[in-house]
Amino acid sequence: MSCLKVIAWIKKYWQILVGAVIALGSFLTYYLQSKNLKKVLQKANESHAKENEINDDARESLVQGLDKIREKSTQDIIDFQKEKSKKEKALEKEKKDFIENQKNSKDLAKDIADSIGADFVETDEK
Repeated sequence: MSCLKVIAWIKKYWQILVGAVIALGSFLTYYLQSKNLKKVLQKANESHAKENEINDDARESLVQGLDKIREKSTQDIIDFQKEKSKKEKALEKEKKDFIENQKNSKDLAKDIADSIGADFVETDEK
């Protein structure tokens, strides 16, 4: 008799039974999807962490490279300034020597013309 009561109850309340089955199916579908989404999210987080690590390494390498370039450029500038200073001092000494040698020279015009490469020079000899 109890089986007949169950069948009678199912016939009378079939909408509740169908709703419960649909709700159970929806819950299982949602649960399985959320599990899969959790795996996808975990993979995405791992990939993002690896990407951040690569970016940090690249940023550090870039900073080190820029520091090396800056140091080399600074050293090149210092070396250039030293070389320029040496050349300026040598030129100044050469000018002073030339002036000293030419102070009492009778052939000053000729010597100047020779030093600058002039071909024709007139001298006023008195």
